[in-house]
Amino acid sequence: MNDNTALAPLTEAEQKRIHTPEELWTDNFALKVTMQDFAQAEAYRTQNCDWRWRRANQLYEAHVDQKYWTGTKQPRASMGVFLCFEQVESIMPKVMQALFGDNPFFDAFPLGKTTAKQAREWEYLLLAQMEHEHIREKVRRVVKSMLMYGNGILKVGWCQKEVRHQQWLSKLRPRKDPFTGQMSFDRVLDKKTTTRIENYPEIDHVQVEDFYMDPNCPSPVCGDARYVIERQLVTVDYLDSLRDDGKDKAFDIPSKMDLIQLATLKTTRQGDQTKQSGETFRMGNWQPWVDYTVDPGAQRIEVLSYTTKERVVWVAGGEYPIYNAPNSYGFINYYNAYYADVLGRFWALGICDVIGGEQQFQQSLRNARLDELSLALHRPLIRKIGLKVPEYQRVVKPGQQWEAENPRDDFVFLDIPNITQNAYIEDQYSGMRAQKTTGVTDLATLGVPSAGGNAAARTATGVNTQASASASRQQYLVENIENSMLEPFMNDLVSLNILFPPIGPMGETIATSRVELSMRASAKMASKASLMQTFPLIAQTLMSPGLLSDLASQGMTIDWQEIMLAIQDMTGWRGKADLIRKMTPEEQKARQSPGPENEMKMKMQQERIMGQAAIQKHKTETSTMESDKQREDGAESQHTDSLLKMALELIRQKDKEKKKEDSDD
Repeated sequence: MNDNTALAPLTEAEQKRIHTPEELWTDNFALKVTMQDFAQAEAYRTQNCDWRWRRANQLYEAHVDQKYWTGTKQPRASMGVFLCFEQVESIMPKVMQALFGDNPFFDAFPLGKTTAKQAREWEYLLLAQMEHEHIREKVRRVVKSMLMYGNGILKVGWCQKEVRHQQWLSKLRPRKDPFTGQMSFDRVLDKKTTTRIENYPEIDHVQVEDFYMDPNCPSPVCGDARYVIERQLVTVDYLDSLRDDGKDKAFDIPSKMDLIQLATLKTTRQGDQTKQSGETFRMGNWQPWVDYTVDPGAQRIEVLSYTTKERVVWVAGGEYPIYNAPNSYGFINYYNAYYADVLGRFWALGICDVIGGEQQFQQSLRNARLDELSLALHRPLIRKIGLKVPEYQRVVKPGQQWEAENPRDDFVFLDIPNITQNAYIEDQYSGMRAQKTTGVTDLATLGVPSAGGNAAARTATGVNTQASASASRQQYLVENIENSMLEPFMNDLVSLNILFPPIGPMGETIATSRVELSMRASAKMASKASLMQTFPLIAQTLMSPGLLSDLASQGMTIDWQEIMLAIQDMTGWRGKADLIRKMTPEEQKARQSPGPENEMKMKMQQERIMGQAAIQKHKTETSTMESDKQREDGAESQHTDSLLKMALELIRQKDKEKKKEDSDD
């Protein structure tokens, strides 16, 4: 195939056929669609965006072309003003701190029957994957692109391949001395080749100069577009490594000689000129399309990646469709962060667009003021016609002497009017207008109000009102980044993990659970601050015996591990596995066997119990003895009573007998 094939119009049959999502495209049709859609997207972007981005580079680097006084080589004032740089670099730290101030910087919410433990395992997995891909640095580049150009692009993909790895192992090889017979050891290196399966996500920042959007996209969301195209310059080595000679080959890679030939025939795009301008404005020279190497394998080839929700096509060198397959992800894997969107359009406005005029005004004003000062310090000299003064003596300098018959008439210095005496006042008002436009004020960034006075900054209430107003505008910006880029990206990352599950226990968790990810920044941080304030009261309630008893009666209890993890989340402590761990067998055995203090307490308890038992026994014996004595005393008393009764009875009988004898007498 060649360029003529790629740019040839669709045949009548191709124009009348609509492909369903499951239908395959022929390579010829895929090549035509990719290259011709790219041509239209590039033309639209060249007209509407690239010139703005080159201007943004110039403004950010505060580049001003050197000017000269007319007809001379004397330089005029050409000082740059870093207004756009100041605004961009003031917003970035606040945005990055808001996005990544927590660790982890997102929450995983369980869906359906997914447990909190499974959601936390998801959280650990995704955090490890994103940290492996240096997510903070990738997002930092996206945010900077968003602030400078209006749009920042993030991309996610998946790498699943088999890699052969060579490893050198150090070993000791025994050696016997033939003369002495002593053994010694030599250190040798053994080469070992291993094979491993790589299965991980790939996250990257895509420069806007390499990103082409469907001109009819109605919003700043990449998923709303019919197609997106990414232009890459990849090495010959990389494309050659994709070559697969199997039956089910995914890539159709040209021969190595064709690849080398394609590398020498790269086409220069408008995006390359935009990239080059950034280096040119800082007095450098760099051509992005030039390969600064003589290694043939390191030569680069233009590859266009055409992506829709149903299909992915790669075209190398504008001629070879090296990949033409359905989109296995099922979604467009690009995400956009925007600064100030324009309704109905994809490409947004950046800081350099909205305050670029103020920076140019300040530069012109300051340089005009410096030119006026230069003229005032070195005023032009008017001399009489015919007066002969050598040219080297015409320059005013200390100790200069001129000879003239009538000095007042022969030499006259031109008066320079002070036209720009209010230049710095105008400059100040221009800065205030820029601050109103972006919301990044001196009070918010430096902690002090703007020069010239501010009535609202005279009281604490006024200062707090201004600071909160600036913070709310940045809060809005952070929320847009979360909603339009980070949260969709992270939830699509969950889908990719489900599509390409890791091997091991985590694979089982992924197969049986579902989660939804949400960012912690912006307004969501208020719930964390509120929880930190109310947690002591919540903890007291959870640990109350009454609540634990009621839960136990229902067969439930509190998960203290989750409580500890919640505390660690609130404090932002990374060591989530350090506070709580399983006991070792020795610790479990020691817990079952009492310690020295417990043994002493148990011994004292036993002695106390034995003492109480002895006292009780003594009391029992004493009570028994008293009972026996009482019984004995009772029996003795009964015997005495009976004897007394018998004695009285005998006395009565003797009295009766005596009375009877007396009566007889």
